[in-house]
Amino acid sequence: MKKLFSLASIAATGVLASGLTIAAHAQSANSTDQHWYLGGGLGRTTASPNQGDYADLRAGASTSTGRDNSVTWKAYGGVQFTPNWGLELGYANLGKYQNSYSLPATSSSGTGTNKLSAWSLAGVGTYAVNEVFSLHAKAGLALVRNEYSFSGSGASYAAGDNGSDRSTNLLLGFGAKYTISKNFALRFDYENYGKVGKNTNNLTSLGATGQARPAMLSAGVQYMF
Repeated sequence: MKKLFSLASIAATGVLASGLTIAAHAQSANSTDQHWYLGGGLGRTTASPNQGDYADLRAGASTSTGRDNSVTWKAYGGVQFTPNWGLELGYANLGKYQNSYSLPATSSSGTGTNKLSAWSLAGVGTYAVNEVFSLHAKAGLALVRNEYSFSGSGASYAAGDNGSDRSTNLLLGFGAKYTISKNFALRFDYENYGKVGKNTNNLTSLGATGQARPAMLSAGVQYMF
């Protein structure tokens, strides 16, 4: 009986030890699932402005719409709760676009400039294709800002105009990530920020901004810790 009890004790000890080992491995695996990260990227933004908002309807006036060729950028940080789900906060400088005005009858000319930016908070879903390559999609909210300023010369455009508008929009995006090491990865994103600005069909009212629909394509580096 004493020998049987000893064998039972040894067996119980072994089972308990195995259970503790399994629990420790599970806890270790769960801890690696959750991590924080920071990142940034450079890209180009398509503003898709509503051209009718920037037309000068006076007789003889002409308007040409272009965009600034500067590179846009973004910065972000987030937490990966599991290998498949995370939460991300970001800021994006979405660049600017310009409109040139001319009214020969009064020897007047001017330039209107729109600057776009956005703060965003989104959930991110990730699908691992293999150990180093993954795909992701995001959905959330974006606070998008459209700032309009005008400078001109001559009797028709000297006064100028300034306006600003904010919109809270649905943010949608998707992308891919290539892991270089435990801490670094390359990331590629497309993000659509919805529309922002006052749709006026003629920028003659004070405070008008015109309406735009910014979307950004970017590439950058992500640091995991």
